[in-house]
Amino acid sequence: MQTYEFRGLRTGLRIMAAVYLTALISGCATTRADVGRDVVLLKGGDGGSVNQTFLRYNQWRAEGKRIIIDGHMISADAFAAFSMPNACYTENAVFSPHAASTLGIVPQYGATEWLTRQLPKPLQDKFRSSFHYYNWVTTAHFDYDDLIDIWPEGAC
Repeated sequence: MQTYEFRGLRTGLRIMAAVYLTALISGCATTRADVGRDVVLLKGGDGGSVNQTFLRYNQWRAEGKRIIIDGHMISADAFAAFSMPNACYTENAVFSPHAASTLGIVPQYGATEWLTRQLPKPLQDKFRSSFHYYNWVTTAHFDYDDLIDIWPEGAC
């Protein structure tokens, strides 16, 4: 019995360490942006917590700032940036979403569908038909040439 409890303790400690490291890494995810009086120029975004990312973008929208996507937007930043009604993309933009997950371990298909519904319809359709709609480990890669074919109305 003691061996079982010890193994359970070790497993618990491993899970706690994984959660701690993931939280630390997620906290390091950044959105590189030049925030001006009327415009936010997005140079890139590494994703992170969906809630925190959307709070940041919704604040910019509430302040009436126009969002210009001018870099590689990954994960939560990809969903948030491209879902803003006041956003457009430049020739430097890259849309790199992936399926949502908890701690990069447990897939969250309901969250993936919710995030997908926030996007403009052409991006929704393209993402749903991609491998990355179901894959939370790697990201899709839609560059300017892809974006202009998929969603020309979103170009700046």
